Amino acid sequence: MCYFQLGEYEKALSVYERVYADADAVSKRGPAKRIQYIQEVIDNPELQQRLQKYRELNEPLLKPRMVIRY
Repeated sequence: MCYFQLGEYEKALSVYERVYADADAVSKRGPAKRIQYIQEVIDNPELQQRLQKYRELNEPLLKPRMVIRY
């Protein structure tokens, strides 16, 4: 999420792809959605500009998710 917040979309994608590869079947949904979204951002300059405005306002670009497993 930090890389994404900083506009380092390629690095963010790399991290989420590693998380996805290491996740079990139940846990893959979250990273898969993030990977899809990050790829959309990488492919869409207009969306990148919109996210840049959020960064300038210090608004979160991705909402953190906390998963507690026992």
